[in-house]
Amino acid sequence: MFNRIGSLLSVITHISVVVLMAGISCTDPEEYNPQEQKIPPPVPPEIIEPLLDTVICSGPVFFDWTAPSGSEIFQIQTDTIPSFITADISQSTAPGVFIFLNYYGTSRVTYYARIRAGSSHWTDYTVWSDILRFYLWRES
Repeated sequence: MFNRIGSLLSVITHISVVVLMAGISCTDPEEYNPQEQKIPPPVPPEIIEPLLDTVICSGPVFFDWTAPSGSEIFQIQTDTIPSFITADISQSTAPGVFIFLNYYGTSRVTYYARIRAGSSHWTDYTVWSDILRFYLWRES
């Protein structure tokens, strides 16, 4: 009698283990890749230099900006059209960079610039900053 009860308990235990294992989905530790929780980007950087409506007479233009916390890369767009249709994009990993801009014409040329920041911890880049207007001047 005890032999039958022991056998029956053994079968029930075995079936219970099989049912439990079928309901559990195990992941191979080598395949485990937790999804990083990304956060929305903060407010965009602000261009500090050049100042609004500055006239720059020669050489490359120095750009400086604020850096939002956690930012890893910056994109600066420059163009002679405020819609940035033909914009050049320069990238930097830190504030403070010289950018060579072409002189289009023989005297004062109006340029526009804006910047945005990116991070691997954000869902996307920040929006573009406010547009900055400045001038390049070359004497004829």
